[in-house]
Amino acid sequence: MAKAQYVDMKPDRLLLDPNFEGYKLSLDSFPLKFVDLPNQVRNVRPSEAQWSLQQLKLFSDHNNLIVDFFSSATVPGVYHLFVVLHDLGIYGLTFEPVRKLWSTAKKVADIQLAADFANRGDRFGVSVAFASADLAVVSNGCGQLTLFRTANRAEFAPWKELVSVKPLKNGINGRAFVVVDAVAKNDTSAVILLQSVVEAPVPNDQAHQKQSAFVTQLHWITLQETDSDGWILSRSREIETRGNVEFASLGIAGDNVILASSRKCVFVADSAKPIEQLTTAMETIDCDAAALAAESQPNKIYSWTQTADDVTAVFNLRDGIAKTDIKFSLTSNSISLSVADKTLLAGQLSDAVDIDASTWTIESNKLELSLSKQDAGRMWSDVVVGDETGEYTANPDLVRQIGERLMQYTTENENMLNKDAKPTYNSEELEECDMVAAQDACFLSWLDDESHAVIRESDLSGRQFLFTRRLGAQEPMSVCLRHDVDGVLWSFDVNGKLVEHRATFNAFGYVQASKQQRKYSTCAPDGSYSVIIDGAKHAYIYWQPSPLSTDLRNRKNGNRVTAVAKQQLVTLPDMTDEILGFHAASDCLFLLTAGKVIAAVLKEVRDFE
Repeated sequence: MAKAQYVDMKPDRLLLDPNFEGYKLSLDSFPLKFVDLPNQVRNVRPSEAQWSLQQLKLFSDHNNLIVDFFSSATVPGVYHLFVVLHDLGIYGLTFEPVRKLWSTAKKVADIQLAADFANRGDRFGVSVAFASADLAVVSNGCGQLTLFRTANRAEFAPWKELVSVKPLKNGINGRAFVVVDAVAKNDTSAVILLQSVVEAPVPNDQAHQKQSAFVTQLHWITLQETDSDGWILSRSREIETRGNVEFASLGIAGDNVILASSRKCVFVADSAKPIEQLTTAMETIDCDAAALAAESQPNKIYSWTQTADDVTAVFNLRDGIAKTDIKFSLTSNSISLSVADKTLLAGQLSDAVDIDASTWTIESNKLELSLSKQDAGRMWSDVVVGDETGEYTANPDLVRQIGERLMQYTTENENMLNKDAKPTYNSEELEECDMVAAQDACFLSWLDDESHAVIRESDLSGRQFLFTRRLGAQEPMSVCLRHDVDGVLWSFDVNGKLVEHRATFNAFGYVQASKQQRKYSTCAPDGSYSVIIDGAKHAYIYWQPSPLSTDLRNRKNGNRVTAVAKQQLVTLPDMTDEILGFHAASDCLFLLTAGKVIAAVLKEVRDFE
C-alpha cells in the first residue's frame, strides 16, 4: 500500500500580522430584530449513560439553528434558516437584512420519534444536513435516517419523504447517531457521513488499560435510487477510532472523508468490498503519541525557535565533525550552510538579518546557528522560505510577553474602558491550560473510499482547535486552528488547493481562552470578523483591522496607526435565555434562544470612522 502523502499546513505569512497591537472596544450598538417561534426549540440533553468525552462533544457541537447555503445563494440578500421545534416539526424562516424583516416560521416536515425516546440511554437531538438544492437528510436522534426531496426550499414547500432507513443495526432498534455531512453526487445518489459513539469491550491485558472506554464510529453510507426498488441503502462503510474526533467532513465529491482525531482511524467494514488486514480501533493498542507524530512527519534535520530579536536553529551532528567541516555563507537575505559537503540550509531567508550580529557554534555534537533580525519584533514563519526540514518550537517567554501585551487591548465588558479596571484574565493561567492542550496528539487524515487507505495526512499535534464552520454550499468543513496567539482558518479541497489558509483572526487564541462562559465560536464566511458566543446574554465580535480615514499616532511610541481592529458586544435583552444555536453571515449574526431567533444587523455599524 502506497505511503500517505504528507500535507504541511504552514500558514501563509502574508496573512499574518506580527505587529497587531490589539482590539479597541466600540460602544456602537447593533439593531436587533426578533421573530417568535410557534413553540419551543427541541433541545436534547445527554442521558445519564452518555458521559464520555466523545459523546459530550457531540452534544456541545450541536447547533440547533440550521442554515441553508443553497437557497441563500440562489436568492441574494435573503437568509434561509431552519429549526426543529418541540412538536417535532422542521420549520423554515427567512430574514432580509436590507429591510430588517423576518418571515413567519412555516412547517415543512414532521419527524417520527420512537415512543421510548426519553427512556433510551443512547440518543441525540435531531440533526439536519442539506445534500443539494433539493435533497435533505434528517436523523431523528434515535437510529432513523430519512431522505427528503425538498423541492423549492426558498418557498418552504412541504418536503417529500423518499426513504427512511436504520443504517446502524442494534437489535430491534437502530443505534443512535448524528448526521455530520451529506453530498449529492447527482439526482439519484447521496453520500452521507454519520457519527456515533459505542462502548468498547473492557480490556484484560495491561497494554490496553489506558485506552478509552468508548470508540467513535464514522458511518459512510450511500443512498441510491433504483428503477425497481426506489431509494435504497446501497453501500455502507465504517471507520473507527479510539480517540476523540475534532471534526469530520466529506470531500467535495464525496469520495473521501477528511477528519481530525487524536488517534489513528481505520476502516473496519465496507459492504461493497473486503477490508485488507482488518484491525479495529477496539483491538488496536493505544500507540505512543510521539511515535505516531514522528510517523506522519517528513524528515526533520533541525529544530528552531525565535525571540523578538533572534532566530536560533540547532542541528545534531555525527561524531568527528570539526569546525573545518562547516561551510557557512550569509548575506542579509540569504544563507548557505553545509557540513562535510552536505547542505543543511540554503536559500532565501524569511526576513533580513544583521550579518555582523549573526553567529554559529559547535558544542557537544550540536551546531547552533543564531541569526539576528534586522527588523526586531517581526516574527518568522520559517527560517528559509519554502524549507520543510525544520521543526519550529514556540518560545514560551515570547508567547507570554505577547499575551501580556494583548491583555490590555481585549476586554470582557464595557467596564474595561476604565483604566483602573483589572485584567479580564491571567496569562499564567492561560499558559498552563494551553500547555496541556499542546501535549495531545492530533492527526488530520484523508481516507479514500476505494483503497480504504489514508491517502494524505498532516500532524496537528499541539495545535488547539478553536472552531469549525462551513463557508459555503459546495465546500467541506473548514477549521480554525491556533497558531501562536492567532486563529488561522483552513479550508480543504477548495479553489483547486488541497489546503488553503483562508483568513487569520488576530490574537483569537488568547481572546477565546479568556472567555469562561463561551459556548460557541465561529466567524463570518468572508473572514471579516470572528465571534465568541456565551451560553446566554452576550456575543463578542472581533473585526478585522479597518483602515482609518484620519491621521492617528500611538502616544507611547509615536508610530503612525493606519488601521484599528474593533471589538463590539451584542447583548440580548432577556439575560436569562440560553443561546441554543447560531449562524454568522457577512452582515448579520443570528442567535437562537428557546422561543426566538434574533438577528443582529452588523453591516450598518461596520464602517468605522
